Amino acid sequence: MTKRGLRTLAFCYRDFTSEQFEAISQSSDNFTAEGSIAYLETESTFLALVALKDPLREHVQKCVGLHEKGQVNIRMITNNSLETSKKIAVEAGILKAEILDMPDTMQSQFAMHASDFRA
Repeated sequence: MTKRGLRTLAFCYRDFTSEQFEAISQSSDNFTAEGSIAYLETESTFLALVALKDPLREHVQKCVGLHEKGQVNIRMITNNSLETSKKIAVEAGILKAEILDMPDTMQSQFAMHASDFRA
């Protein structure tokens, strides 16, 4: 789904007694610690997988084209997955569609994950 430019969300649940919930929430810095996240995800019941399309605003492609004519290099920084980001960049005109057909090692010249950008 990410290669089609869709954002994906998975929903699940897990039953807790109020005592279990209080114990883990107090010991895990409000569910942000790695161990508590893993604990919450263990033995969860899967409910649904949802794919969302966040369409580009109507002026984006025109704006990208005008900036390219002015020889402005456009870079897109996003928190989406790398696959979703590349698809959105193609839709916006920032990347050429042919880049998506290249091997991943060559694509890395044009798109990178945020963790690599920060390195």
